[in-house]
Amino acid sequence: MAFGTLATRKNARLRLAISGTAGAGKTYSALLLAKEFGSKIGVMDSERGSASKYAGAAGIPPFFVEELEEKNVQEYLTKIKEAAEAGIDVLVIDSYSHSWLCALEAVDKMGGSKFSNGWKVVSPLVSKLVDAVLSYPGHVIATMRSKADYVVETDAKTGKSVPRKVGLATVARDGTDYEFDVMIDLTPEGGLSISKTRCSALNGQTYSREDVPKIGKTLKAWLSEGAPLTAVDAMKERIRSASSEQLAALVDEIKALPAEDRAKLKDAYAARKKHLAGEADAE
Repeated sequence: MAFGTLATRKNARLRLAISGTAGAGKTYSALLLAKEFGSKIGVMDSERGSASKYAGAAGIPPFFVEELEEKNVQEYLTKIKEAAEAGIDVLVIDSYSHSWLCALEAVDKMGGSKFSNGWKVVSPLVSKLVDAVLSYPGHVIATMRSKADYVVETDAKTGKSVPRKVGLATVARDGTDYEFDVMIDLTPEGGLSISKTRCSALNGQTYSREDVPKIGKTLKAWLSEGAPLTAVDAMKERIRSASSEQLAALVDEIKALPAEDRAKLKDAYAARKKHLAGEADAE
């Protein structure tokens, strides 16, 4: 019995997150990185217009901006969809943390049991947001807030309980770092560290804030090491991010492909159709 197909390395899209405290330079660094990956850059700004303050700054590329109003998960989903339809090839989500904060607030407002009531409704939406980021037909850079994390310990000399800083906690759902290929951590003092990477060329290196463009170039080379995306790969990307209308419009293009390629797209098309039907039922 056959199992799958032989794995091959292909060109890939960037999935990168930047975390940091207020003033650490998350937005600026994200825009510097975006410059390395595409010419049509879009920013989803939940930080009250902070991204636009960098427009025209030295080294910052031109970019389109959408300022979020509600900042809830559904608005994030809508704007990601609109960015894909507009052909944004590098999407900066600034800040991804607001979607999680709004999810927590929504659960609190629902009352009753958070597990049988609130999270039963909210968790599927948060999962949809993760899927939307991972299936986006372009590069994605997400910024995330971080806050100091403390533990309370007993002082050996005084016997009193005292707080001790143990690091920075990212404001996002637990396990969010697993969804991204690279996690960059910034500090207000100008420090930069890479807490997670699937790119081996970034392992074991020491970086500063000035190295952001260098990191971008390294990642761009890494993502381009594989085989070029085929027509089937490109169509799968379009299917995975398609709306109901767009999916229907793809039928003629799919029919024009060779039978072998159509067979490879069958499962992806069916899965997307089922997913969209589920969304429609939920509404």
